[in-house]
Amino acid sequence: MRFFKILISVIFISLTAFTVYLHFSDDNDYSAPEIKCDTEMINVSVNDDSSELLKHVKASDKKDGDLTSSVVIESVSPFIKDKTANITFAVCDSDSNVSKLTVGIIYNDYVPPVFKITKQQTYYVGASKVDLLDGVTASDLLEGDVSSRITVADADIDLSTPGVYPIKYRVTTSLGAVSELPVNVYVYESRLQASIDLKSYLVYTEKNGKINPNSYIDSYPKEYLEDDYFDGYICKLGIKDETDYSKPGTYTVTYRLNKNPKNNEKGKAEILAESYLTVVVKE
Repeated sequence: MRFFKILISVIFISLTAFTVYLHFSDDNDYSAPEIKCDTEMINVSVNDDSSELLKHVKASDKKDGDLTSSVVIESVSPFIKDKTANITFAVCDSDSNVSKLTVGIIYNDYVPPVFKITKQQTYYVGASKVDLLDGVTASDLLEGDVSSRITVADADIDLSTPGVYPIKYRVTTSLGAVSELPVNVYVYESRLQASIDLKSYLVYTEKNGKINPNSYIDSYPKEYLEDDYFDGYICKLGIKDETDYSKPGTYTVTYRLNKNPKNNEKGKAEILAESYLTVVVKE
């Protein structure tokens, strides 16, 4: 019995000695590297690449020395407010110790995503369905094409009743930037005789930046304007620009082909074609 007690004591002492040996012979570095940024807020352009962000950061480690070249961008947060987000840098040393640093980032030339509309939202009484996203896309300076993120709000369209129905397009980027665009959907009693096709059905312009509505016309039946095309009638292309270019907002330019009696008899005018350009005057 005494022999076993002695044996157990010897084993315990041996294990303790071995543990102490491992502790003092272990050359692993358990301290995390140091990572620093030379500013609390990094100012960049939307066109800058990751190198422009990383140039503000330095990292070092007691064992490995300079680790600046090993710093990576771990994540960028959703926008905290306009143009501003948080960016997190990370660095790992040779012993797998990781350090992280989060600082602010501001994209000084960022603007929210913009829409593009290449098709008029026009329907006729009796139509079976509407596709409000047909011809509508959106792009963002940071994320590129964000068309898949477009949704339609405030859409209540009655295809049995002619009229003008307001809807609103909304797009939200992965960083949380939001753009909205109010437009109109037009439901006619019956199909119009002709069409006025525009190069685009949406244009953005700066405050006081007046556009030329004629430059957005792609095609229409110009032969209708000839004096002898309609017997007893004359056709004219009218353009009505309701935009207040001095005030930011969303406006409409109306293009209309009207057929009127040559004798100017009132009450006999007929709309042959109609189209609309949405104008957004930016701040």
